[in-house]
Amino acid sequence: MRRPMVLRCLCLNATGAPLSRSASALASVQTLERLIGDVRLRHGTLWTVSNALSARTSKVGSARRWCPLCYADWMDGESREMLAFQLDLCLVCPIRRCALASHCPACAAAQGATTPYWKRRICFTCGTKLDNAAAFPRLDPFEAWVQAQAEALVQLCAATDVFTICADAEQAALVDQLGLDAVQSIYAQPTLSNPILLASTTDLAQGRKRQDRVLAMRRGDIPRSVRMACLDRRMADLEAKGENPLVACLTRYSCSGNGMSRLLC
Repeated sequence: MRRPMVLRCLCLNATGAPLSRSASALASVQTLERLIGDVRLRHGTLWTVSNALSARTSKVGSARRWCPLCYADWMDGESREMLAFQLDLCLVCPIRRCALASHCPACAAAQGATTPYWKRRICFTCGTKLDNAAAFPRLDPFEAWVQAQAEALVQLCAATDVFTICADAEQAALVDQLGLDAVQSIYAQPTLSNPILLASTTDLAQGRKRQDRVLAMRRGDIPRSVRMACLDRRMADLEAKGENPLVACLTRYSCSGNGMSRLLC
Protein backbone atom coordinates (compact mmCIF):
# COMPACT_ATOMS: atom_id res chain seq x y z
CA MET A 1 0.00 0.00 0.00
CA ARG A 2 1.38 3.41 -0.98
CA ARG A 3 2.09 5.86 1.84
CA PRO A 4 -0.42 8.54 0.66
CA MET A 5 -3.16 5.89 0.64
CA VAL A 6 -2.14 4.78 4.14
CA LEU A 7 -2.47 8.36 5.39
CA ARG A 8 -5.88 8.65 3.76
CA CYS A 9 -7.09 5.43 5.41
CA LEU A 10 -6.01 6.71 8.80
CA CYS A 11 -8.22 9.77 8.43
CA LEU A 12 -11.22 8.66 6.42
CA ASN A 13 -13.71 5.91 5.87
CA ALA A 14 -14.95 4.85 2.46
CA THR A 15 -17.27 7.86 2.14
CA GLY A 16 -14.59 10.43 2.93
CA ALA A 17 -15.89 11.21 6.43
CA PRO A 18 -13.49 11.26 9.41
CA LEU A 19 -13.10 7.96 11.20
CA SER A 20 -14.34 7.58 14.76
CA ARG A 21 -12.15 6.15 17.49
CA SER A 22 -14.06 2.92 17.69
CA ALA A 23 -12.37 -0.32 18.64
CA SER A 24 -12.26 -1.43 14.99
CA ALA A 25 -10.82 1.90 13.84
CA LEU A 26 -8.18 1.75 16.58
CA ALA A 27 -7.23 -1.79 15.55
CA SER A 28 -6.87 -0.71 11.91
CA VAL A 29 -4.64 2.21 12.83
CA GLN A 30 -2.42 0.09 15.05
CA THR A 31 -2.09 -2.56 12.34
CA LEU A 32 -1.07 0.00 9.72
CA GLU A 33 1.47 1.56 12.06
CA ARG A 34 3.01 -1.85 12.78
CA LEU A 35 3.25 -2.63 9.06
CA ILE A 36 4.94 0.68 8.30
CA GLY A 37 7.06 0.66 11.44
CA ASP A 38 6.11 4.16 12.63
CA VAL A 39 3.80 4.53 15.62
CA ARG A 40 3.57 8.27 14.95
CA LEU A 41 1.90 7.83 11.57
CA ARG A 42 -1.50 8.91 12.87
CA HIS A 43 -0.04 12.29 13.83
CA GLY A 44 0.51 13.08 10.16
CA THR A 45 -3.28 13.07 9.75
CA LEU A 46 -6.33 14.62 11.37
CA TRP A 47 -6.85 11.50 13.49
CA THR A 48 -6.41 13.34 16.79
CA VAL A 49 -9.41 15.60 16.15
CA SER A 50 -11.41 13.23 13.97
CA ASN A 51 -14.35 13.13 16.38
CA ALA A 52 -14.66 16.91 16.22
CA LEU A 53 -14.48 17.23 12.42
CA SER A 54 -17.26 17.07 9.88
CA ALA A 55 -17.20 16.46 6.16
CA ARG A 56 -17.24 20.25 5.66
CA THR A 57 -14.19 20.79 7.85
CA SER A 58 -11.91 18.59 5.76
CA LYS A 59 -11.74 18.20 2.01
CA VAL A 60 -9.84 14.92 2.12
CA GLY A 61 -11.33 12.43 -0.31
CA SER A 62 -12.72 15.02 -2.78
CA ALA A 63 -10.93 18.02 -4.28
CA ARG A 64 -7.60 19.17 -2.94
CA ARG A 65 -5.87 22.50 -2.41
CA TRP A 66 -2.20 23.32 -2.80
CA CYS A 67 0.38 26.11 -2.52
CA PRO A 68 1.69 27.11 -5.99
CA LEU A 69 5.00 28.30 -4.53
CA CYS A 70 5.52 25.02 -2.67
CA TYR A 71 4.90 23.18 -5.95
CA ALA A 72 7.45 25.46 -7.67
CA ASP A 73 10.15 24.42 -5.16
CA TRP A 74 9.05 20.78 -5.10
CA MET A 75 11.70 18.08 -4.72
CA ASP A 76 10.50 14.60 -5.66
CA GLY A 77 10.90 12.12 -2.84
CA GLU A 78 11.36 14.84 -0.19
CA SER A 79 8.60 17.42 -0.50
CA ARG A 80 5.15 16.87 1.02
CA GLU A 81 1.85 18.71 0.92
CA MET A 82 0.95 20.21 4.28
CA LEU A 83 -1.86 18.73 6.36
CA ALA A 84 -3.26 22.24 6.88
CA PHE A 85 -4.22 22.39 3.19
CA GLN A 86 -6.97 19.84 3.91
CA LEU A 87 -8.79 22.24 6.23
CA ASP A 88 -11.30 24.71 4.84
CA LEU A 89 -10.27 27.00 7.72
CA CYS A 90 -6.76 27.33 6.25
CA LEU A 91 -6.79 30.31 3.86
CA VAL A 92 -3.10 30.70 2.99
CA CYS A 93 0.01 28.54 3.05
CA PRO A 94 1.41 28.62 6.61
CA ILE A 95 4.96 28.96 5.22
CA ARG A 96 4.72 31.03 2.02
CA ARG A 97 1.58 32.99 3.07
CA CYS A 98 0.20 32.86 -0.46
CA ALA A 99 -3.39 31.89 -1.25
CA LEU A 100 -4.10 28.20 -1.64
CA ALA A 101 -5.19 27.11 -5.13
CA SER A 102 -7.98 24.62 -5.77
CA HIS A 103 -8.41 24.72 -9.56
CA CYS A 104 -6.15 24.58 -12.59
CA PRO A 105 -5.22 28.15 -13.72
CA ALA A 106 -5.70 27.13 -17.37
CA CYS A 107 -8.87 25.01 -17.54
CA ALA A 108 -10.31 25.63 -14.02
CA ALA A 109 -10.59 21.91 -13.34
CA ALA A 110 -10.60 20.77 -9.70
CA GLN A 111 -7.83 18.33 -8.80
CA GLY A 112 -8.50 15.04 -7.04
CA ALA A 113 -7.13 14.34 -3.57
CA THR A 114 -6.05 10.81 -4.51
CA THR A 115 -3.90 11.83 -7.49
CA PRO A 116 -0.59 9.89 -7.34
CA TYR A 117 2.32 11.65 -5.68
CA TRP A 118 4.38 12.04 -8.87
CA LYS A 119 1.48 13.55 -10.84
CA ARG A 120 0.14 16.08 -8.35
CA ARG A 121 1.97 19.11 -9.77
CA ILE A 122 0.26 19.02 -13.17
CA CYS A 123 -3.44 19.27 -14.06
CA PHE A 124 -4.87 15.83 -14.71
CA THR A 125 -7.21 17.34 -17.32
CA CYS A 126 -5.03 19.60 -19.50
CA GLY A 127 -1.50 18.91 -18.24
CA THR A 128 -0.79 22.53 -17.17
CA LYS A 129 1.70 22.97 -14.35
CA LEU A 130 0.08 23.98 -11.06
CA ASP A 131 3.08 25.89 -9.72
CA ASN A 132 2.15 29.36 -10.97
CA ALA A 133 -0.45 32.09 -10.45
CA ALA A 134 0.44 32.67 -6.78
CA ALA A 135 -1.52 35.44 -5.02
CA PHE A 136 -0.86 37.06 -1.65
CA PRO A 137 -4.17 38.11 -0.08
CA ARG A 138 -4.32 40.57 2.78
CA LEU A 139 -6.31 38.89 5.53
CA ASP A 140 -8.65 40.98 7.65
CA PRO A 141 -8.42 40.51 11.46
CA PHE A 142 -11.08 37.79 11.54
CA GLU A 143 -9.53 35.86 8.63
CA ALA A 144 -6.12 36.11 10.29
CA TRP A 145 -7.62 34.66 13.49
CA VAL A 146 -9.23 31.79 11.55
CA GLN A 147 -5.91 31.07 9.85
CA ALA A 148 -4.15 30.96 13.21
CA GLN A 149 -6.73 28.49 14.55
CA ALA A 150 -6.21 26.20 11.54
CA GLU A 151 -2.45 26.21 12.05
CA ALA A 152 -2.87 25.56 15.77
CA LEU A 153 -5.20 22.64 15.01
CA VAL A 154 -2.54 20.99 12.85
CA GLN A 155 0.07 21.54 15.56
CA LEU A 156 -2.20 19.76 18.02
CA CYS A 157 -2.58 16.81 15.63
CA ALA A 158 1.18 16.58 15.24
CA ALA A 159 1.91 16.68 18.98
CA THR A 160 2.92 13.07 19.64
CA ASP A 161 3.67 13.75 23.30
CA VAL A 162 0.26 15.27 24.09
CA PHE A 163 -2.44 13.12 22.49
CA THR A 164 -2.97 9.40 22.88
CA ILE A 165 -5.60 6.98 21.66
CA CYS A 166 -7.52 5.87 24.73
CA ALA A 167 -8.20 2.22 25.49
CA ASP A 168 -11.85 2.74 26.48
CA ALA A 169 -14.52 5.37 27.03
CA GLU A 170 -13.72 5.73 30.74
CA GLN A 171 -10.08 6.54 30.06
CA ALA A 172 -11.07 8.96 27.28
CA ALA A 173 -13.46 10.77 29.64
CA LEU A 174 -10.71 11.13 32.23
CA VAL A 175 -8.27 12.50 29.65
CA ASP A 176 -10.90 14.97 28.39
CA GLN A 177 -11.63 16.18 31.93
CA LEU A 178 -7.95 16.67 32.74
CA GLY A 179 -7.49 18.61 29.52
CA LEU A 180 -10.54 20.75 30.23
CA ASP A 181 -9.31 21.53 33.74
CA ALA A 182 -5.94 22.59 32.35
CA VAL A 183 -7.54 24.91 29.78
CA GLN A 184 -9.88 26.45 32.36
CA SER A 185 -6.99 27.13 34.72
CA ILE A 186 -5.24 29.05 31.94
CA TYR A 187 -8.18 31.08 30.64
CA ALA A 188 -10.22 31.57 33.81
CA GLN A 189 -10.86 35.18 34.70
CA PRO A 190 -8.79 36.31 37.71
CA THR A 191 -10.52 37.36 40.92
CA LEU A 192 -10.42 41.15 41.16
CA SER A 193 -10.07 42.71 44.58
CA ASN A 194 -8.45 46.07 43.83
CA PRO A 195 -11.07 48.80 44.50
CA ILE A 196 -9.79 50.85 41.56
CA LEU A 197 -10.42 47.97 39.14
CA LEU A 198 -13.88 47.38 40.59
CA ALA A 199 -14.94 51.04 40.71
CA SER A 200 -17.50 52.40 38.27
CA THR A 201 -16.69 55.22 35.85
CA THR A 202 -18.61 57.70 38.02
CA ASP A 203 -16.84 56.60 41.20
CA LEU A 204 -13.43 56.93 39.54
CA ALA A 205 -14.26 60.42 38.26
CA GLN A 206 -15.49 61.60 41.66
CA GLY A 207 -12.55 59.93 43.42
CA ARG A 208 -10.05 61.74 41.22
CA LYS A 209 -11.79 65.04 41.99
CA ARG A 210 -11.46 64.39 45.74
CA GLN A 211 -7.81 63.44 45.29
CA ASP A 212 -7.14 66.64 43.29
CA ARG A 213 -8.81 68.65 46.06
CA VAL A 214 -6.54 67.08 48.71
CA LEU A 215 -3.46 67.78 46.59
CA ALA A 216 -4.58 71.38 46.14
CA MET A 217 -5.05 71.64 49.91
CA ARG A 218 -1.51 70.32 50.45
CA ARG A 219 -0.15 73.00 48.14
CA GLY A 220 -2.09 75.69 50.02
CA ASP A 221 -4.24 76.58 47.03
CA ILE A 222 -7.45 76.05 49.04
CA PRO A 223 -8.18 76.18 52.79
CA ARG A 224 -8.07 72.97 54.83
CA SER A 225 -11.27 71.36 56.05
CA VAL A 226 -11.83 68.68 58.69
CA ARG A 227 -13.20 66.18 56.15
CA MET A 228 -10.37 66.73 53.66
CA ALA A 229 -7.77 66.57 56.43
CA CYS A 230 -9.05 63.11 57.42
CA LEU A 231 -8.91 62.02 53.80
CA ASP A 232 -5.40 63.44 53.51
CA ARG A 233 -4.24 61.21 56.40
CA ARG A 234 -5.73 58.09 54.78
CA MET A 235 -4.03 58.95 51.51
CA ALA A 236 -0.72 59.47 53.30
CA ASP A 237 -1.02 56.04 54.96
CA LEU A 238 -1.54 54.37 51.59
CA GLU A 239 1.37 56.26 50.06
CA ALA A 240 3.60 55.10 52.91
CA LYS A 241 2.64 51.49 52.14
CA GLY A 242 3.40 51.96 48.44
CA GLU A 243 -0.27 51.71 47.46
CA ASN A 244 -2.32 53.97 45.23
CA PRO A 245 -3.77 56.85 47.31
CA LEU A 246 -6.75 57.05 44.95
CA VAL A 247 -8.23 54.06 46.81
CA ALA A 248 -8.88 56.29 49.84
CA CYS A 249 -10.82 58.72 47.65
CA LEU A 250 -13.24 56.24 46.16
CA THR A 251 -16.87 56.37 47.27
CA ARG A 252 -19.88 54.49 45.92
CA TYR A 253 -21.27 57.80 44.73
CA SER A 254 -24.55 56.48 43.34
CA CYS A 255 -25.44 54.85 46.69
CA SER A 256 -24.12 57.55 49.02
CA GLY A 257 -27.26 59.69 49.17
CA ASN A 258 -25.07 62.78 49.19
CA GLY A 259 -24.71 65.51 46.66
CA MET A 260 -21.50 66.15 44.82
CA SER A 261 -20.72 69.32 46.77
CA ARG A 262 -20.91 67.41 50.08
CA LEU A 263 -18.61 64.61 48.85
CA LEU A 264 -15.99 67.16 47.77
CA CYS A 265 -16.04 69.33 50.87
